[in-house]
Amino acid sequence: MLLSSISMSSCFFIGTLTEMPAVRLFALYAGVALLMNFFLQMTCFLGLFILDSKREEQRRLDACCCFTSSKKNFIMKSSMKEGLLFKAIKYEYSPFLMKDSVRFLVITTFLAWLCSSLAVLDKIDVGLDQKLAVPEDSYMIKYFDYLNKYLSVGPPVYFGISNGFNYSDKQAQKKICSAHSLCDSNSITSELGRMAMVKNRTFVAFRPVSWLDNFFEYLQAESCCFEFRNNRTHCPSYIAHQFKGLCKSCRTKNPSTLSEAEFTRRLQFFLSDSPWEKCPKGGKAMFNSAIELFSTDNITRIGATNFMTYHTVLKTSKDFYDALDWSRKISLNLTNYIRNGTDDPNVRVFPYSRRGLIEWPPWSPDTSILDFYIWRHLKEVGGHHRMSGIKCLGFFHKCLPLGFQLALPNLGVTELTIVSVERT
Repeated sequence: MLLSSISMSSCFFIGTLTEMPAVRLFALYAGVALLMNFFLQMTCFLGLFILDSKREEQRRLDACCCFTSSKKNFIMKSSMKEGLLFKAIKYEYSPFLMKDSVRFLVITTFLAWLCSSLAVLDKIDVGLDQKLAVPEDSYMIKYFDYLNKYLSVGPPVYFGISNGFNYSDKQAQKKICSAHSLCDSNSITSELGRMAMVKNRTFVAFRPVSWLDNFFEYLQAESCCFEFRNNRTHCPSYIAHQFKGLCKSCRTKNPSTLSEAEFTRRLQFFLSDSPWEKCPKGGKAMFNSAIELFSTDNITRIGATNFMTYHTVLKTSKDFYDALDWSRKISLNLTNYIRNGTDDPNVRVFPYSRRGLIEWPPWSPDTSILDFYIWRHLKEVGGHHRMSGIKCLGFFHKCLPLGFQLALPNLGVTELTIVSVERT
């Protein structure tokens, strides 16, 4: 045990000679831990082992030491000669360790060590400093220094509402909007705005822009919502202003009174209309990806939606973990709020972000390490096969596994393929 502990700890101490700070710290901690484990075995463990040996000599049971077993006649013969180390431990070290004063000192020392470790347990920071993962002379050190010095914007964070929320219901709208008189003071956007007022704790930098508020303003504006006269399909606002009489206005003064079907139909107008000088409230540029629309039985319904804001500047792993914790706390409170009065008890508010440690959206390429494999594979194949983007796409579909083929449309593989071919 002595030789094995010394050899293993020596190997780890040799590892501290590396230039990688993270590896150096790991090797240092592992070497010291092995030495401490050896001292623990030679003190506390050895004392307990001697007590257990005395119990066995007195024929006492291990689980119930108050009871003794029947006496057995046996002869113990030793086939090995007692070595020098065995004699030193048996006749010198063990009697010294079993002295009352020494036992008291050993127990007191390890209890003090345990208490001090528990006292500073909450002082340990979560995560790993990125600088510790690279050599001290790496060019990445300067990048991390500049990032820590000049980074002044946090990653975007989205608070999504799952499928099942009825946005056309007036009571449900009160829980979402914030810029109209009918909105509740504790609505989602209002609550997130209050969280942004204490950004030093919640890590929410700004109040999110509500797509519902902009949609209402879009419907109430005289120069935005139009439909063709002949088929009542969407007429872009710039066409309606360019060709007078071709389209008629679908403006409404009270959008909260629209039926579910009409609400969804005009919402599609809002998401298809690009903003311009006479209609700045068009939602195509800002909210086209924030609202999910799906059709069942020729009926278009609203699925999951999100409200985007930004975190404060996050630089360390602790910042990202704290932001994750607060995002989940806020989402839980908002979930309890919107479930009060809704028909679907499964509706919930969830956070995700495109950078950091928040939950990622489904099909995001950043969620899986497989994206790195796909990107590298596309570059390699694109570098060896000079062909058009369409042929490359077909070739990739043949050479990639089925699971990758299903994920390719969501990873934007068409753009990746063309870029990889053009770079050859």
